[in-house]
Amino acid sequence: MEAEEIRIEYEKLKNRLSEIPETGKFLREKALLCTVYGAMARIGEVVRGRCTDSPSIKRSQITFPKNYPQHIVIMIKTEKVGLWRRVPVNKIKETWLVRPILLYSAQFTTEEELFPYTTRWAEKVFQRHFPEYNQHIHLLRKWRATHLLSGEATGKPVPIDIVARMGGWTKLDTLAKVYALLTVEDYIKSI
Repeated sequence: MEAEEIRIEYEKLKNRLSEIPETGKFLREKALLCTVYGAMARIGEVVRGRCTDSPSIKRSQITFPKNYPQHIVIMIKTEKVGLWRRVPVNKIKETWLVRPILLYSAQFTTEEELFPYTTRWAEKVFQRHFPEYNQHIHLLRKWRATHLLSGEATGKPVPIDIVARMGGWTKLDTLAKVYALLTVEDYIKSI
């Protein structure tokens, strides 16, 4: 895929995800997509890993920090190195993103898995709601990083080293290479 083909504007993504109903299986699917996007997660970090026996994300991994009451924090165990990372999402600025995660997770006890499904299931969910991108659910992670780097999601650009830490990239150059073209396009649009 070319860079233009994988790019989606923040408002367009917000509208697409907001159109998914918050009832029955649709709430589960919407919560999955919002969790992967909001946490910049690799799909195996949210559902059961394809090549590992790691469990899916649990309700206890969605926290409400007392010192930052306007945020939820999604705790993600990095699939590649096994370290925990904390990814904040603003409840006020991104209500559309946080609401389905909280509605869905409220149905579970603290240690219950939220998405005890396979990565294949998650890819099919993504394809159902974003058919033009086939089963490339990893694009949600890339889109979030791009939206943070460009400032579309937060109102001001988030520094690349912060995005890398939140997304679990161990090398800044990897993140920079993957998103360089997209961030240059955003810069050109702003001048």
